[in-house]
Amino acid sequence: MLCLPEKYIYSWIFGIQIRSSMSKEIREHMREYKKECSDILYKHFKGSLTHRKELLDKINSNINKIRKSKKELGSNELYNNILILEHENKKNKRLLKLIDENITKQDETLF
Repeated sequence: MLCLPEKYIYSWIFGIQIRSSMSKEIREHMREYKKECSDILYKHFKGSLTHRKELLDKINSNINKIRKSKKELGSNELYNNILILEHENKKNKRLLKLIDENITKQDETLF
């Protein structure tokens, strides 16, 4: 016996062709079902695309604001010192992680 998983049944039904040999009631029900499926799919994909575009617009707007702020702050010595310290901290955190990994490997060899 061959079975179709439930999650595929709804799209399978959507693919059924409406034929004149079907009763009028079934044909009407199938048309309503297909229209509802189309509406749901449209809202889902259109909504996803619209939401994605809104997020991309916000990201681009923020990038432009950051660039503008960095340009304005570029000559500020305090700001430049902060950037240097942040860079140094990132580098030191990477080194610390390497040291911790090395210690862990050494500890494992003891047992």
